[in-house]
Amino acid sequence: MKKLRTFLIWTVIALIIENGVFLYFEKVYLVQGSSIKAEKVEKRKASDMKDVSIPSEAKDVKMSHDGSYISYLEDGALKIGDRTKGTVKTVKVADYMSINYTKWVTDGNFLIIAEKTKDAKKPYIGFYKYDAVRDDKTELTDLDLHKDIINLSSSKDNIQDMAFATSSNVMYFKLGKTSDRCDIYKINVMSQMEKVKTNLQGIDTIEVDPVNANLIYEQSGMVKINTGSKQTRIKNLSEGNVLGHSDSSVFIAKGKSDSISEIVYGDVEKPTSSWQRISLDNKTSTKNIFLTSGGRVFVNNSNKTLTDLTSKKNIKYEGTLLDVNDRGILCEVDGQSKVVELE
Repeated sequence: MKKLRTFLIWTVIALIIENGVFLYFEKVYLVQGSSIKAEKVEKRKASDMKDVSIPSEAKDVKMSHDGSYISYLEDGALKIGDRTKGTVKTVKVADYMSINYTKWVTDGNFLIIAEKTKDAKKPYIGFYKYDAVRDDKTELTDLDLHKDIINLSSSKDNIQDMAFATSSNVMYFKLGKTSDRCDIYKINVMSQMEKVKTNLQGIDTIEVDPVNANLIYEQSGMVKINTGSKQTRIKNLSEGNVLGHSDSSVFIAKGKSDSISEIVYGDVEKPTSSWQRISLDNKTSTKNIFLTSGGRVFVNNSNKTLTDLTSKKNIKYEGTLLDVNDRGILCEVDGQSKVVELE
C-alpha cells in the first residue's frame, strides 16, 4: 500500500510538471512580449477589407489565416500589408541580419520569421514571432531564455521549409545545404532547438503529424514518418507528395508531382487503405493544388477558376493567384490585392 501511495504521488507530480510546460508554451511562450487585453472582436469578411499595394517585383506573397494581413518580400525587406487599414509597413530587421524565410501560423495573425546573419565568418539563423496586430517582433527562446538559433557550417545554408501545428506546440525547420542535402531541426515542447535529422538527400516538403507531433517528410517521391527512434514509410503508399495537414489528418497527393489524379488523407498511424480519398477529374500538378488548414482542397484551373474538390463548385478570380486559405483567395490585380471570399 505504501509503495502504491508513493507511485500515485509521483505520478500526480509528473502530470503537474508536464501540464505546466504545455501551459507555459501556450500562454507565455507564444505570447511573450505581448500585453493581453480582453475585448469583443467582430469577425470581418475578408472581401470587405481594404486593398493594399503589391509591387510587381514582390516575392513570397502570403496571406494570414483570416485574410487581415499579407506578407511579401520587396528588395529583401519584409513588408506587411494591413487590410484592416489599407496600409503597408516594413518589419524591422537588425542591420547585420536578413530575412531568410517566413510562414504564417494557421490559427492566428502571427508570422514565424527566420533571419540569417550577414557575417560569413560566424553565420547563424535566428527565429522570431511577429505579431501583426501589435506590430511586435519577439525572438524565440527556450524556457531559460537561451536563443533558439541554428549555427551554420556555410553562409550559403538557408531555411527552405517550416512545419508546425499549434495543437502540439512543436516546430520543424528544413535547413537546405549544398549538394541537395539538408538537416532538419525541431523546437520541442520545452522550446529547445534540436537537430533531428542530418545530411539527408532528396528532401522536399516537410510536415508535422498534428496528432502525435512526429516529423513527416517527402524524400525522393516517398513519404516517411520520423518518430525520433526510427523512420518508416507510410503504409500502402508507394509514391506520394505531402500537401499539408488539417486538425487531425495528413493530406498526400498520390503519384508523380506533375500527374496527380487522387488525394488521400487520414491518420498516419493507420494504413492509407483506410484513409479518405478525393478523386480529381483531370490530372494536375501539385503546384495547382491548395490545401487549407481547415481541410479544404482546391485545384487551380487554366481558365482562372478554382475548383473546390468537395463541393465541385468553381470559383472565379481575377489577375494572378497568390494564395488560398479558409477565408479567401488572394490575387494581385493591377498592383493591388484582391480577395475573393470563400463560402
